Amino acid sequence: MDLVFSDVWGPAPTSVGRNNYYVSFIDDYSKFTWIYFLRHKSEVFQCFRNFQNLVERQFGRKILAIQTDWVGEYQALHSFFQRIGIEHHVSCPHAHQQNGSAERKHRHIVEMGLTLLAHSSLLLKFWDEAFSTAVFLINRLPSRVIHGETPLERLYKQKPDYSFFRTFGCAVWPNLRPYNARKLQFRSKQCVFLGYSNLHKGFKCLDPKEGRIYISRDVVFDEHVFPFASLHSNAGARLRAEFSLLPDILKNPSSTFGDALLHDQHLVSPTNPSPSFGLSSDDATGTNPAQEGSETAPGHRHFMCSPHSNSTRCEGDMTATADGLPSASTSGSVGQNLPTASPAQTQVPAPSPGSSAADTPPHVAVDGSFPTQTDPLAPGTTSGTESLAILSPGSSTASESGGTGIISTGVDSLPAPAPSPPHRPVTRAQHGISKPKIYTDGTIR
Repeated sequence: MDLVFSDVWGPAPTSVGRNNYYVSFIDDYSKFTWIYFLRHKSEVFQCFRNFQNLVERQFGRKILAIQTDWVGEYQALHSFFQRIGIEHHVSCPHAHQQNGSAERKHRHIVEMGLTLLAHSSLLLKFWDEAFSTAVFLINRLPSRVIHGETPLERLYKQKPDYSFFRTFGCAVWPNLRPYNARKLQFRSKQCVFLGYSNLHKGFKCLDPKEGRIYISRDVVFDEHVFPFASLHSNAGARLRAEFSLLPDILKNPSSTFGDALLHDQHLVSPTNPSPSFGLSSDDATGTNPAQEGSETAPGHRHFMCSPHSNSTRCEGDMTATADGLPSASTSGSVGQNLPTASPAQTQVPAPSPGSSAADTPPHVAVDGSFPTQTDPLAPGTTSGTESLAILSPGSSTASESGGTGIISTGVDSLPAPAPSPPHRPVTRAQHGISKPKIYTDGTIR
């Protein structure tokens, strides 16, 4: 105990033990490490007094010197060191390398503790348990700095026992019969292994459902099962809330995620095809990867509308007539999906002598469908001189051929009827109806 290195690490998120810091003490000769968890930095003085009493009682030697940085908690200890005769060595301002032994030990503890948390899928609030286990393991692992010896062997002159080492965070079934208050309670239940107790010769077992830690020596381990790997209903509510915001592909990434391009599941869905006119999600090969269950090849882009040639327009490009209906003048699948008016559908019976033309709805064929007006210049359509038999409010001439009484008007000679104005609801104020408003004080206005 000729020289001891010390430093404070933190702040960190509040742990399950309500700790935010820890202070470490490292023996320069054996590299053995002691850590004390703190809620506030002001507790460093009391932790050093406890450490001083421990080592002086166990080893019968006095602490001769201590190396720290010159921060507030050690400035308060400086007068104490001078009073009891301990040399206080401090590092220069902004020169943490002069206290390198403590800084490197911080890195060793933190990296091993985070590794234990990541492997067991434990939440970060258990960092104090993970760091305590990390220090327990570091003191029993060989170190190159002390020529392959372990800190425990060099300080206590005894070889470490590795037979009771278990995987941190694995499933454990402790004997809970001494804890049971009733005879019909279960003798054991699945818990989580949280490390080794410094006060007992036993294991710390956490019950995630109750948040209780059991200390037991009679336990059964299952080192292949990690209870926190699947999110528990009573643990990590904030983590589950953030995890639910991730898309499904990030929750279960595939091995080829880095090379694959994702399809927008809201736009392309095998179970929900698009209801628009002729819209398709075919790629340049004419196939739909979303419907076939395959992924887009690496380096190949996927479009909702992909042109097959320079002269072909994108599917879904439609125009509208004066009636507000889509026309069949577009190329591709739009012209094939829209119904065309057949000669049988473009003829309507003439009004009876006792009725007028206004009694029959305009633009309605015999079967009740709406005839489609075609573009005279569009390919695959009839010329504009051919007539489309439409019953118009201004027409009264009937064809007498065949005695069928059919009205025939030319498209070129008759302008398209204007669309009817949209129906707007009439408010009560326009009808002169007013409803009195009753206030909470009983007045009516």
